[in-house]
Amino acid sequence: MKYFIPLFLLLHLGLLATAQNKKQLSLDLDRSFHGTGDMQGAGFAVEYGSYLGRRIELTAGLGANLHHAEEKLLLTQWGQTTDASYRMVTGGLQLHAQANLAPLRTRVHELKLGLGPVLRYQSSSMPNVYGITRDPNYPEPFFTFRNNEAQNLVTLGYLCSVSYSFTLPRQFLIGAKASFQNDTNSDVITQYGLRIGKRF
Repeated sequence: MKYFIPLFLLLHLGLLATAQNKKQLSLDLDRSFHGTGDMQGAGFAVEYGSYLGRRIELTAGLGANLHHAEEKLLLTQWGQTTDASYRMVTGGLQLHAQANLAPLRTRVHELKLGLGPVLRYQSSSMPNVYGITRDPNYPEPFFTFRNNEAQNLVTLGYLCSVSYSFTLPRQFLIGAKASFQNDTNSDVITQYGLRIGKRF
């Protein structure tokens, strides 16, 4: 009997520790590319995950990213150079969910492959078609634009990812994550970066 109580306490603490490690809250800080890489920027995502079993985890997240590009145009007149470039910005907010498979999951190491839907709101100043016109009767070239889609869009798509996390003391985690997504507007976004968080 005198060994039963310490054994019970140890078993209970062990089960509690196991249960705490089934959930995590993480922050991703990413380098981001929109399209074929012609628009670059940065993004972040906050994600909550919970394991259903040893290898399967469900996650839900909220993210945002901002991309930029420019059509470079420098004018030199009377020995002075002026930047007349056309600058473009695309930004988005999104919700995503994923089912993750963890082929590697120990107390310290975690490797996950994820796939799931993404709902995205995007606003963009980038036209579908633009060009530079040079008129000999006008001292400067000028841009012409054509917009075939709305400036603000809500789209549905998919997100796939691969991530690795290393668990530090006190159940803090640090790692890396890379992701790829596409949606009904054919907006391809790839991201990679740092992941930090806490297990509980």
